[in-house]
Amino acid sequence: MKFKFTLLFCFLSFYSFSQKSLPGFVKLTQEQLKLTNVSFEKAADAVILDEEGYINITGKDYYIDVKRRVKILTEKGKQQANIEIDYFSDNNLQNISNIKGQTINEEHGQFVNYSIDDKEIFTIKTNQYYSVKRLTFPNVKVGSIIEYQYRMIGNHLYLIDAWDFQHELPTMKSFFKAEVTGYLDYTNLLVGKRMFEKYSKVSKNEWVLINIPSYKDIKYVNNIKDNSERIRLQLKGYYGNSGSAFGNDPEYKTTIQTWKDLKKEITTANNNFLNEGYVSKIAEQIPNGKSELETLKNVITYFNSNFKWNRFRAIFLRDTQKNVIDNKTGNLADLNKLFQTILKAKNIKSDLLLVSTRTNGKLITNFPYLNQFDAMVNLVKLKDNTTYLINAATISDDQFIYPSLNIFNDYAFNIDEKEDIFLDIKPTISLYESDITYKIQNNSISQNRKEMFNGYFYNEYLEDKNELINQYLTPPISRFYDDQNKMDLLFDKTDEKYKIMKIGKANLDKTESFIPIENPLKKYLTAYTFEEKDRKFPIEFNFPYYFTINVKIVIPESYELVFPSNFTNTIKPNENLIYYQNSVYKNGTLNIIYQLLVNKSVFDAKDYNVLKSFFESTQKLTEDQFILKKK
Repeated sequence: MKFKFTLLFCFLSFYSFSQKSLPGFVKLTQEQLKLTNVSFEKAADAVILDEEGYINITGKDYYIDVKRRVKILTEKGKQQANIEIDYFSDNNLQNISNIKGQTINEEHGQFVNYSIDDKEIFTIKTNQYYSVKRLTFPNVKVGSIIEYQYRMIGNHLYLIDAWDFQHELPTMKSFFKAEVTGYLDYTNLLVGKRMFEKYSKVSKNEWVLINIPSYKDIKYVNNIKDNSERIRLQLKGYYGNSGSAFGNDPEYKTTIQTWKDLKKEITTANNNFLNEGYVSKIAEQIPNGKSELETLKNVITYFNSNFKWNRFRAIFLRDTQKNVIDNKTGNLADLNKLFQTILKAKNIKSDLLLVSTRTNGKLITNFPYLNQFDAMVNLVKLKDNTTYLINAATISDDQFIYPSLNIFNDYAFNIDEKEDIFLDIKPTISLYESDITYKIQNNSISQNRKEMFNGYFYNEYLEDKNELINQYLTPPISRFYDDQNKMDLLFDKTDEKYKIMKIGKANLDKTESFIPIENPLKKYLTAYTFEEKDRKFPIEFNFPYYFTINVKIVIPESYELVFPSNFTNTIKPNENLIYYQNSVYKNGTLNIIYQLLVNKSVFDAKDYNVLKSFFESTQKLTEDQFILKKK
């Protein structure tokens, strides 16, 4: 027995300590080696076991050393072994170096290490501004642990996205440390509920969080990173003495410029590319309308026909207006400034707004930092006091009052006003009206649908535009209808709505004794779930909307109608949230109406429970069914 015990002890010792991590990594624990699922996120396919970050900011640049360890828990999780590291490569503002990585597998009772071959590290330029390092780990299987490390070097010192504690994978431990070895002074900008609660009242240069859930728990936000756990570093000032960093009595100097200085910087730079004389000749080709609005529409039509966005977001002009006109293309700033210059030639007022798009993240309005903006749009002001927010890079001829949702991200900064003005920009409400009629006869049922909608209910990227009507509503009487006659999608300029008409027929099974009639908004409404206990940040929906759905059913004498109890209902916690349903049965015809209004795209965190109660109440009402029953 003693001999067997010794052998077992030796085996366990070898099992525990034979694995070898990359230099500088903390030692893997038995719990990490044996881990098969994540206690706080059971469905996770992979997990970040631990990660460390260290930033050192010198007088001229900074570097961030990253060490990260990931364990693969399922077959699906194996795709997490393909790592991408994004960085801002334009003008060498950032670079990635010192990449090392390996896979650790347990094979036949011992641990085997497989290092990444340098040939498996690729540099891909994703666009004019960004590049990515792609790492492919070898011999990955369920249970593998992958380790990798790298150094990110940057020279943009004003605002540094220093560290993300929260990722698309759950994270068991994330540690970050910051050191400033130069003469600079930084403010720690804490983002996320846990970071704020743990560190907002203490001054630290080290931060750690444990058991951090993945992104998937964050719902109803335009950009996950706006509310995920992370830290940014904002430069406040520096210490110097008559310009020297090493004086005996260093003087503190602020580097944060005023918003007025920021406006001056961007307008001065962009004015160098203007050519109002050349643009005026173009403006003369555009006919004036009978009203300012008609002239504006003519400018939009001309602009859409003659210019194309090169897909680069920017706030600085990259080309002269003459070249943009001659080449018929430009970046987002080029096109929006050109659009404004044309409007000026047509005596239409427009201010340029700087925005940070949803994909870029929310503005930090406390600091006049230029690089947080990534787009420029026009705020057109007509003499009748109507205003239109227009992104000249992507204007819809039919619906120019509905610019891309990506630009709606809280605030925009007006660079043409003398005062420092931040505008809270919100998308215009979108309307959807549906009229659906059913007739039952001769063992068949006919469906006649007329759909009318505008705004963001129209999806320009959907290849089959006839599928637009299936994105939000489901047929009250669910069947496969053989379309006998349909009207293709068209835009009616008289009421500025898209319209589709469909007439279809479906066979009824002779054995069917009843036909259920369901709420056409059921699938849409039940997609809303509110499970958070303590929401700390706003609830963001894509856009405000209003549904009106009328259902008419002509009931033959061979059927009787079974009503749900207490069908008529109104749920109205406030003016921004309203749901209504009602029915009228007369002369063998049933008419049902459904209405749903969500009149804001952004609700305060304090409204979370109101939203939860509203949608849960409407979801209960969607269970109400009318039944057509054979006599």
